[in-house]
Amino acid sequence: MSSVPLRPAASLFFFLSLCPPCGGFAIRDYDPALHQRFSTLPPNPIPNATGLYAAYDLSGIGWRPSNPEIQMTLITRQHALFASHFQNVISTMAYLGTGNIVHTRTTASKVPVQQAGQPSDLLLITLSSPLPASTGIKPLPYLDLANYTGVQIGISGFREETPLKFGVIGRDTITAVSPTALPGAPGSGLEAFTTRNFTFTYPGVGPGTPHEGYFQVGDSGNPSFGISNTGQAAIVGVHSFVSSSGGPNPTFTNSDVFVPHYVTEINAAVASGGYRFTPANAPGTTTSISAIATTPVPRQGHPLSASITLTNTGANLTGNLEIEISPSPAATSITAPAWVAYDSGLTQRKSTLNPGNSAGIDLHWSSTPLNATSISVPYIWRSDKAASGSATLTIPLAPSYAAWAQGLSMTGQADDPDADGLKNLLEYALGANPQSADNSLAPGVHALPVALADATHFEIRFPVRTDAALRALTYQLEFSPDLDSWSTTPPAGLVVTDSPYVPAISGIDRRSARWPLSSPLRFVRLRILLAE
Repeated sequence: MSSVPLRPAASLFFFLSLCPPCGGFAIRDYDPALHQRFSTLPPNPIPNATGLYAAYDLSGIGWRPSNPEIQMTLITRQHALFASHFQNVISTMAYLGTGNIVHTRTTASKVPVQQAGQPSDLLLITLSSPLPASTGIKPLPYLDLANYTGVQIGISGFREETPLKFGVIGRDTITAVSPTALPGAPGSGLEAFTTRNFTFTYPGVGPGTPHEGYFQVGDSGNPSFGISNTGQAAIVGVHSFVSSSGGPNPTFTNSDVFVPHYVTEINAAVASGGYRFTPANAPGTTTSISAIATTPVPRQGHPLSASITLTNTGANLTGNLEIEISPSPAATSITAPAWVAYDSGLTQRKSTLNPGNSAGIDLHWSSTPLNATSISVPYIWRSDKAASGSATLTIPLAPSYAAWAQGLSMTGQADDPDADGLKNLLEYALGANPQSADNSLAPGVHALPVALADATHFEIRFPVRTDAALRALTYQLEFSPDLDSWSTTPPAGLVVTDSPYVPAISGIDRRSARWPLSSPLRFVRLRILLAE
């Protein structure tokens, strides 16, 4: 028996001498309509609608742009699996998204997955940046089963024809899973790796099984995948090496790295980025999300804080949590201690969330816009094993003195830009125009308080804003018997009423404070307080 790794090497010609005259990734009864993933090949691929696995989302299986026969499998939005012994060929990878748009990434790092201090022939690639959900590219989960022997799998490779056939997919059945990880055999080219593999065979004689095939040199790193209980393609192996029984009609034994065996190590490596390697058959759960403004009174031109909280409301673990936030206007800062921030915090990711647990994200604006009536915070949330959703938090902004004063030549509360004797704060509270000495609110209606008296009562009238409470304005009357000592204690019999002006003045009412002349308190003044 002879075996070779599936990489270009000195053994290439030896391996090809074992292949039948057809050459390439051999599939029994090869039919392009069934076995080609793409009807139009890279660099501008179009999915083949009649292929064996056309009904399944294989967008997570990418290719090297310069050599599309070399494929790798996306397992999170920023990580892919490949073969360690072939890692020197990987620097750039492409994936096909929605609308047949190709998205390209370079590699940020490549590290063989280790177990018990031993590197395996399973390579974990970190992409230069994530492939966002908006691309339509979906990472493949891993196939999680109690027993893999006899499980049907799709096997991916290429056919050495002219031109080369990329993304060829056959079908086979797992023969056996090695009980342990074993070092590469001397002379195999895999001596540096200790790997747990599974196998499937291709008999050289007899009718065999339709669609079955075997590897060739250069197929290393290509995936094999099964179908989950929910009908999702799920990776189970990465092509490593092939063995032959020899003779004129050899039996080929294909060996894949048994990916489910390395889930713990992969999760440990990707968790720091807010990711997990998803088990395809894990039970589902539910999530809920809440978003509120945490500032008691959001106001124009003032600091504002808001919070978004995602809760796992179901009975099972969820992972690959992701919240995309699009605040308008942009927040000054976004903090989320339990999350991993991307895109300046506009995307937050978290590897897992246990049932009943929550994780929050805080947004802060150092000053909201003076002219805005509200802040809008659209957000999208998703996680594996739970339904995704979207919503918008709309935060109404209360009016403010700063918004009212913008554009004035003098904006301080004690300033008087129109030199009419009324300071800005009084003009603001009474509805007057700070840029005009004419303090009329309407014909015959003056902004200044007016004092009246009749035979029995004294009365003071002045304008008040109808939304004074929202503006944090307080109109406080102070009383005195002698213009020397003042108190907010009202005179006996004081009656205060608010009523609209006739004709009405938008946003302004008239306040009347009336009390008997018999009271010793004969003097009154108006104090304006602003508590923004």
